[in-house]
Amino acid sequence: MHNSSTQNPSRSTAPIFVVGYMHSGTTLLHSILQANPTVYGAAYETKYFEYAPTIQHLYPDLNDDQTLCSLILTLFDVIKNGRAKSLRDAPVGYRPLEVSLPESELHSLLIQAREQRTYGDLFRIVFEYLTRQEGKTRWLEKTPQHVFFMDEIMQVIPDVLFVEIVRDPRDALASKKKRRDVVWTTDSYQDDERSTRALEKVFDPLWDALAWRMAVRSVQKMQAAVPDRFISIRYEDLITDPEPTVRKICNFVDLAFTPEMLDVRWINTAEGNQKARKGFVAETIGRWAQTLTPAEVALCQVVNSAYMRRLNYPLAEVPSSQKARIPLLLLGSGLEFFTRLYKRWRLGGRPFMVNSLKNYGRQLRRMFKHP
Repeated sequence: MHNSSTQNPSRSTAPIFVVGYMHSGTTLLHSILQANPTVYGAAYETKYFEYAPTIQHLYPDLNDDQTLCSLILTLFDVIKNGRAKSLRDAPVGYRPLEVSLPESELHSLLIQAREQRTYGDLFRIVFEYLTRQEGKTRWLEKTPQHVFFMDEIMQVIPDVLFVEIVRDPRDALASKKKRRDVVWTTDSYQDDERSTRALEKVFDPLWDALAWRMAVRSVQKMQAAVPDRFISIRYEDLITDPEPTVRKICNFVDLAFTPEMLDVRWINTAEGNQKARKGFVAETIGRWAQTLTPAEVALCQVVNSAYMRRLNYPLAEVPSSQKARIPLLLLGSGLEFFTRLYKRWRLGGRPFMVNSLKNYGRQLRRMFKHP
């Protein structure tokens, strides 16, 4: 996405991006920050920078005003209504029909967009518009995969502040494994929704352990380059000591702490329907011991041992007989790679599958370039 000419304003109005490997508490952290009365948060993950190739394919000519209008309406729908998934198999020039944006407001946004005509500027223009409409002064975005696109985000939103949440990789993998199983055991999903979620919710001990490693390293690399733009917290600290941890985040992003930020619904997508439950649930810590097999634990630790020690996650003892099963897991992971590509083709056709391949390649290149 192209560079933005937006100047760097006060830190107290800077956009906030929550990043971190999936199942590390990003949704909970988003809910906490969104509870602040000055903060407007997207309804769901926008996936905007993750889906950049798809978006540029759908809206290739930003010099055309009709294309600008269509992208503005799509962004409105994605940010306000949480419909990023609709972009997976959308036609070129897609314009959502459900968006109710007054013509005068659309015209006003179009005038702003004409000044820059870049994908990044349009994202910010629409987000800022929705923030003002809600009477807020800050905007907040959370997409776990954006942890791999932070340099692109900084290019188009130079005043952005990142809040990373990191979790014991074994618990993150256990949560992914448990969520995959929940799709098929809960009665809360209809058959068609269950089929879609089964395509989305996948688990593999090798690929997911590598993805956790790449996510953590991506933040550490960016944090070393621009430390004033990043704060990192551990999921375990947020759960066991919430108020000091939230206050630390608020101090970093220049946001006044309010008590309602701690009065949030418990968020855990691996647990099925838990909408009535509130608070910070310590029982989610260390569940990997009951959820992962010893061989899966061993593989995760082999991949991530250096980073786990750095982040104060003690390694568990695993019997040699279980470590010997790692090659079998690796064989299964080879098959899983092609299975995931097929699932992405099922979800969004060839363009979405190609977009996923490009992101895989990009992440792998970074892994080997920066060991």
